[in-house]
Amino acid sequence: MMSLLYNLFEDKLEMDHREPFPIFSLNQTTLPTFLRGNDEDDDNMISVGVVTPVGTFYAQLLFLIIVQRIIAAFCSILIYNYIIVNSRHPQKTMSTTASFLIGFGVILPIMLQSPFWFVNVLDIRSKAMRLLLLSLPLTGTLRLLEAFFGFTP
Repeated sequence: MMSLLYNLFEDKLEMDHREPFPIFSLNQTTLPTFLRGNDEDDDNMISVGVVTPVGTFYAQLLFLIIVQRIIAAFCSILIYNYIIVNSRHPQKTMSTTASFLIGFGVILPIMLQSPFWFVNVLDIRSKAMRLLLLSLPLTGTLRLLEAFFGFTP
């Protein structure tokens, strides 16, 4: 299983090695001002190329989104069963202290440590993938605070 993950994340996506195809020339006067090149060009033509999408980027993206949603669902089940149900039930099954210990001692560390685990184990170097991994701690901590205090900050 781990060899499949290592093969999936073998391409680090640090440099773009794609060659543009097709390459065509456009007159700069037909382009909007913010897309024009230097005004010092004599021929007033600009070369434009189109690159194809990279399949490994989308495969890595899909894998990380799915795994993060599984972790988020697991944490949401814990939040609901041990925090929300316990706080709204007249006959509490657990004390408030136990709810806080589960929330801040189990759920919060899982959410905050999972991106670092993915970056270290899978050796993720792409800035886009690292930014994607921040979605779980950002949304998860707000979800946890909302469950405890009834509102999001």
